[in-house]
Amino acid sequence: MTEAVQSDWMPEPALWTKKQAAHYLGISVGTVQNLLRRRELIPCRIGGRCLIRRATLENFIRRNHETESQEAKEERRQRRQR
Repeated sequence: MTEAVQSDWMPEPALWTKKQAAHYLGISVGTVQNLLRRRELIPCRIGGRCLIRRATLENFIRRNHETESQEAKEERRQRRQR
């Protein structure tokens, strides 16, 4: 006999609301709105809703991580020169 496996698993959505994006990034919804206004995050508008692609969020994280890494390297280099 085979039993049907019932699962509550749901795939992550490809498009996220501002609230979901804020939770994913660990920031406030207001900060997400500021990032959208400054075009650091690009929205996808569907039916009047402002949604954000998960890939856009991942690219944002990658860009900011690289910037922070470069700043940290520069700071360490400057400390060594003192």
